Amino acid sequence: RFNNLLNSAIYTTFCILLRSLLMPELRNLLLKVVIIIYFLTLIAIIKGFYSILLAGRAC
Repeated sequence: RFNNLLNSAIYTTFCILLRSLLMPELRNLLLKVVIIIYFLTLIAIIKGFYSILLAGRAC
């Protein structure tokens, strides 16, 4: 169940990232880089919380 939640969260985040990068008014390269870093950080945080949940569940 947690695995499905993680996959869903990562998929949703990735879709938002792609939509953000493909917006025609988003032409500033620096803004694109900031958006990419933000979403990659968000995915890392989601994975970190997932690891904590699994570690707590195993105890």
